[in-house]
Amino acid sequence: MTRRAAQLRTSSFLPSLASPRTRKATPSSPPLLRLVVRAGWNDVAFAPATITSNKVVTSSPVLNRLLVDVGPQAAKYTIAGQFVQVKAEEDGKAGFFAIASAPDVNNAGVLELLVKASGDPAEAICASADGTGVLVSDVMGKGFPVDRVAGVDNVFIFCTGSGISPIKALIEVRCG
Repeated sequence: MTRRAAQLRTSSFLPSLASPRTRKATPSSPPLLRLVVRAGWNDVAFAPATITSNKVVTSSPVLNRLLVDVGPQAAKYTIAGQFVQVKAEEDGKAGFFAIASAPDVNNAGVLELLVKASGDPAEAICASADGTGVLVSDVMGKGFPVDRVAGVDNVFIFCTGSGISPIKALIEVRCG
């Protein structure tokens, strides 16, 4: 091998096949990235509504049955398993609550919510008296795809606590 070929072979841009590299490559640090996830929950429009009834139905844990007059927004509730966001004041935090009443075109704009008094939004709403104004979002979510179990005789559904809300609505639709 010529001297020039040996120089090229051991130069920095061409690795030597005869000897292993003695210099360890240090990984460069990745650029700092900031990931922002926007689910659209803050882009929700709220409309005024009124709590027409607020009753404690269980004491441990405290579970309230609220009837909320949402007016024409109730017409958007068409499938058991849908939900609304509710907040007690304009700049307050909203809570997500499944609708417990069955979808009904004759409900006169009233939705039933079963709310466990846990967390700021839920505690504020559960402490509200009959006639208190709240802010409610449009009805959201796809609901339960009950058409997938058409013709099925037995369906087992499990839930706990306030998770009974959408199940109550589903049972009322199925059995009602």
